[in-house]
Amino acid sequence: GILYPRTNTTRTATGRFSCNSPNLQQIPKRGPIGKAIRGCLTSRDQVGVIACDFSQVELRVAAAFAEESVLLDAFALGRCPHTEVAAKMLGKAPEKITPEERYKAKAVNFGILNGMGAKRLALELKSSKREARNFLDDYRRNLPSLHSWMEGVWREAETYSLAKTVAGRTRIFMGMEDTRPAISVIVQGSAAELLRHALVAVDAVGLDPIVSVHDEILVPGDKDAQLLQEVMETAAQGAYPDAFGEVKFPAEASSGETWGDV
Repeated sequence: GILYPRTNTTRTATGRFSCNSPNLQQIPKRGPIGKAIRGCLTSRDQVGVIACDFSQVELRVAAAFAEESVLLDAFALGRCPHTEVAAKMLGKAPEKITPEERYKAKAVNFGILNGMGAKRLALELKSSKREARNFLDDYRRNLPSLHSWMEGVWREAETYSLAKTVAGRTRIFMGMEDTRPAISVIVQGSAAELLRHALVAVDAVGLDPIVSVHDEILVPGDKDAQLLQEVMETAAQGAYPDAFGEVKFPAEASSGETWGDV
């Protein structure tokens, strides 16, 4: 009755963790099927599960590398970065931003770091390709530091055929291989480095990690949620201070009887 999934720490191109036998990272968090499957999984001794995940860690990593003031200011003031980006693009006060406008900004915030173009954004927003292209142009114009940083990463990747995470983990692009994923290597890979530090710290205080899912760590129990959160935040904050400066990496923990309850 116990699963022993394999966590792979070096198999992905970006340096992010992957999982197989079975792949617990691909169980949906939302929806009835995902909830039902997660509800079947709990700690070995059935003492409950605590889950804690970093908040918008990849966007924070990108903001720090690019020194993008729109995002950095939003994070520093505890505001929603998607709302702030939408407000900047549309020239509106943040409180005037509609849920639809926030959703569009959110789609670009996350998608652009994975090389999303106008065609894919049009599908995401259910809009025309022209409207999506205009939206991307507005985004780049209003977040110039992020756009400049990304262009610099792509130029360097094309010139030297490689990209490195904050810890120096290197992806080499071979032959005619597309170098556009260089942004993902740096952002996703560096976020994964933070998770590595968090996993080591969590284990060091005796919380016994069960599994990690992207930016989330699960441990057994029901009373140490606050401790798990503090340990993860402290580990991430102290991992690479020279690279990430004053950017905070907050985490949020919750507990329940099964994985489906958190």
